[in-house]
Amino acid sequence: MPGGNKKITPKDGKKFSKDYQPSPEAKAEGKKKGNLLRNIAAQIISGEAKEALKPLAEYLEIDIDQVDLEMAMHLKQMELAIKNGDTRAYNAILDRLNGKPIQSIIDKTPPTPTILQINPLSHELTTDNGTEEDTGPD
Repeated sequence: MPGGNKKITPKDGKKFSKDYQPSPEAKAEGKKKGNLLRNIAAQIISGEAKEALKPLAEYLEIDIDQVDLEMAMHLKQMELAIKNGDTRAYNAILDRLNGKPIQSIIDKTPPTPTILQINPLSHELTTDNGTEEDTGPD
């Protein structure tokens, strides 16, 4: 099988497009992998993992039968943040609840000075950005 993680080269083939699609066999193989991951996730959440989350779910008044893999992962993040003081888990929860905070960028580059072009025959000054100022007598 050509390529692999960060090992794909132009000689391995070309990108998929509307006209260039994988074969039906390759599509079926991809679907098998997706189904396998879903089945593994369902096994995890139906076994010991669900029982381990039961006290937390009861504390939060969540019916344990409604806990799916996504909710279990969220509950585990909350548990890490609260019980273990895990700041990464805490930030992940806040980002999920409130959205990531907007990061401002502070530009410390000094401004470019304005260059004046003086025409001694007129009473106008022209700046490097093309604006004109009348400096003549009133």
